[in-house]
Amino acid sequence: MPAGRAKIDGDKNVAAFQATEKELWLQFASTKDAAVRLQLIDLYLPFARMLAAKLYGRRQGLEAPFDDYLHTASVALIQAIDRYDSALGASFQTFAQYRIEGAILNELPKLSEQHAQISMLSRLRKERIESITEKRATEKSKAKETLFDDMVELAVGLSIGYMLEGSGMYCDDTETDERDGYTVHAVKQLEGLLQKLVDLLPEKEKAVIKYHYFFGLGMEEIGTRMQLSKGRISQLHKQALKSLKGMADTVHLNLSL
Repeated sequence: MPAGRAKIDGDKNVAAFQATEKELWLQFASTKDAAVRLQLIDLYLPFARMLAAKLYGRRQGLEAPFDDYLHTASVALIQAIDRYDSALGASFQTFAQYRIEGAILNELPKLSEQHAQISMLSRLRKERIESITEKRATEKSKAKETLFDDMVELAVGLSIGYMLEGSGMYCDDTETDERDGYTVHAVKQLEGLLQKLVDLLPEKEKAVIKYHYFFGLGMEEIGTRMQLSKGRISQLHKQALKSLKGMADTVHLNLSL
């Protein structure tokens, strides 16, 4: 592509971003709508990832994985969106950069110490399994058929979760993929389709999926954001995975790749 054409396309992309950014902030300032908040997080998540990657690249012997840097950056980004006031004169990126970098630097000693026990991504996956397998305390026993259904439900839930995780914030571009080219391409297509299906979920279910898989928040953190109990968030998470499975079956998506 000629340099002149590339510059024009780049200018168009910047203009489109700025137009979207302005419109979303106008809506959020007047409504504080949760759906608009999610759109703002989506818009700025690459920015938060870039800041996390920059600080991760400067680490000096600290053992904390990049996932933990990214989680801290994501939480700080959400806090910045909730607290930003355009009337103060600073651009959102300037305001958010200070908060995101400050949050990561403040957390570094804790992140390094905690890594010896368990990483953030492992904790999220553990919460995910607990959410999918959570049952009512009053249930005393189950028939074999029901137990088998539970195992299938867990396998499908984890399969969908894995692909959502790969299409969201926890994508490691440096990780070697040993699958054949056809499978890699098919999985990428499936991840893209799943993201589109997420947008068709009811608002609360969509929010839980995006907060957990795309933005890296745990169930308790999501509950705080949405002003719901951790148990209710787990229910919404489980129902969202069921809904995604149902929609995937309707459009004949193969979730076993």
